Amino acid sequence: MTYRISRLLIIALFIAFLFSLSKITGLYVDWLLFSEVGYEAMFTKVLAAEVFTGLAFGAVFFLFVVANVFFTSMVNVPAIDIMFMGKAKIPIDPCNCNKIF
Repeated sequence: MTYRISRLLIIALFIAFLFSLSKITGLYVDWLLFSEVGYEAMFTKVLAAEVFTGLAFGAVFFLFVVANVFFTSMVNVPAIDIMFMGKAKIPIDPCNCNKIF
């Protein structure tokens, strides 16, 4: 099981690297262009603005998700039974999901 998880992690990291490769290449080309025309300061200002904006919105999104998880964990959902084709009764108890996490 551990081998499978590590293999999936390596594959996920490789796919993430492939997706970010185009952004890195574009960033390098932009840096070459701005340095060729003498606007390195403008490039660094724009890059810093993009990074800080991304971090700010990422922090706001993270706080929003944490607040939603916190508030939804306080909700008490009653247990239900699902009838499958009128024959099989499947009990679902959301309170037992806490054991998973």
